[in-house]
Amino acid sequence: TVNLNGAGEVSIDTGKTLSLGVAGAGAASTMNINGASTTPFKGGGTLTIVAGNTMNDNVATDVDLTGVAFNNNGTVNSASGNLLLGAGAVAGETGTYALGGTAAGNGGTVSLISGSRTTTGGFSGFGNVQVNGSGASWALGNNSIIALSNTTRLKAANGTLSLNDSGGGSGPYTVDRLEVNSGGTFTGGASLVATDLLWSGGTITTTNLGATLTTNNPVTLSGANAMTLDRSWTATGGFNLTSTSTLAINASKTLTVNSASVVNVGAGNTATINGAGTLSNASTIDNQGAGTFSVGGTTTFTNALGGTLKVSAGAVNISNAAFNDAGTVNVSAGSLNVGSGGTEAG
Repeated sequence: TVNLNGAGEVSIDTGKTLSLGVAGAGAASTMNINGASTTPFKGGGTLTIVAGNTMNDNVATDVDLTGVAFNNNGTVNSASGNLLLGAGAVAGETGTYALGGTAAGNGGTVSLISGSRTTTGGFSGFGNVQVNGSGASWALGNNSIIALSNTTRLKAANGTLSLNDSGGGSGPYTVDRLEVNSGGTFTGGASLVATDLLWSGGTITTTNLGATLTTNNPVTLSGANAMTLDRSWTATGGFNLTSTSTLAINASKTLTVNSASVVNVGAGNTATINGAGTLSNASTIDNQGAGTFSVGGTTTFTNALGGTLKVSAGAVNISNAAFNDAGTVNVSAGSLNVGSGGTEAG
């Protein structure tokens, strides 16, 4: 057992490797990070947790491992605090991050804040896995099935987070929440089901046309930052547009609305869905605010059989997009402007 106590630091020189444990050894080794140092390792070398061995992060605040190339091929327990990672081995790490916790989001957090790394092992517990560094890129799975708990939260705050699988498009994986912020990109070839989606900017895309996103609870699209959807998304719980948001749906991608959705922006403001993809309403989209809901670009807006487009206030402008209506349109106040073709069967 190795215990790192107090404020001391271990320097691993560039080109050198410190390994916890020996592959195939009978007795397992354990490293406990207990001390007050937020940078227990530095020097530019490599720290590897060998398969069958364990590192315990027992610090409730940040533990910064970006001073070394950290590779987890065993088990890392981090039930609280924030474990900060940089670049890992080119071949990727095969270990498990056990993030503890008793309810979604209250376990530990593992953050990639610089460089690129690949993890093919997995994550368990009620913790958070995030990318939060300009240019940082973290691939989860890398053409292999990764163990991912349905209580885990994924976040692309800044940088790229990829979720992959063994064949591209298999799955789907299920997580408690996906969050994407301005400067962040969520991508990969695997389909994902998220109980919640927090989206305030950035891009949700895919490396495989068949990979989809499904959200179960209502999604609020907020903030003034642009959002780009380059992956078909089924909003099972609907969505709410509550600010001057702009969502671009890329060509060959579809946003399908399966529950009541609300657009509510103030007078003089506009919430926009544009791009070259499809907005498909199978439930109700209701413009309730005094502002404007604009569907533009070369988007196709399909109000499907059983769907209802309501204008309860303000204005709905579909003047630059094709509007195909097989459902119901209800204008009780405000205005509806349609002017770029489409079909009417509702």
